[in-house]
Amino acid sequence: MTSSGSERFEDVLVQGDAESFAFDLGPGYLGEALLPTQSVANAYSAVLADLPRAALSYGPELGPRPAREAVAALRGVDPDAVMMTAGTSAMLDVIACANRSHGGTIIVEAVSYDLANAVFRDHGYNIARTRSEETDPVQALTQSLEVHHASAAFIYLTPTLGNPTGRTMTIEQRNGVIELAQRFDVQIIEDDAYADHAEDADRPLSLAQLASGLVTRDHQPLVIGLGSGSKVLGGFAGFVRHRLSVSSDTTRAGSTPGM
Repeated sequence: MTSSGSERFEDVLVQGDAESFAFDLGPGYLGEALLPTQSVANAYSAVLADLPRAALSYGPELGPRPAREAVAALRGVDPDAVMMTAGTSAMLDVIACANRSHGGTIIVEAVSYDLANAVFRDHGYNIARTRSEETDPVQALTQSLEVHHASAAFIYLTPTLGNPTGRTMTIEQRNGVIELAQRFDVQIIEDDAYADHAEDADRPLSLAQLASGLVTRDHQPLVIGLGSGSKVLGGFAGFVRHRLSVSSDTTRAGSTPGM
């Protein structure tokens, strides 16, 4: 394809108009030099050569087993506790659709991911923002739960490099949030899409890790952990760390997340 052809091709396939060398924080594009284009091309070529029919067919509902195993190895979890998706936003849509009590209130941070809020509203949820971002997050969440706990369906948080604030909760704050979720019996959706950008020494354990094994009164996982490869690898690939009950609910939803 010619250069002009490539430009026309790009114009109709991608959001925004950032130059190839630029980081576009709107849709979240990486600089072209950071994208593993050759590795991806090699992987696609190998799969298409060896498994052409499978590669171009519907995938399993939880996602390809090798991909789940790779994510599990990176995150230190069982492959059976991983579901692959077309991105965290897609999984938010599926979770909202499959929620056991459709509608209600979702408690979000004072400044939070705009697309997530739009997804929740599309499914009939009310959005309740915590108080100012300057307030201690545990104190702010306490105040919101005291008002909205009767109608609260979820708490939606981005505790590591929050979007768009860049704020990261301390380990003490994370434990405080988990204690609140237990006390008020409200599930947390942890959007951990940016966690891989944090320095290892500065990245606390995720809420999903800290709450491993904890469940709500109706035996749902206390924390549903979402992650993404798109912010470090490009493309759209997300995953959710789940228990079998979450897997069962989401794969019964009309918009099955499997790749």
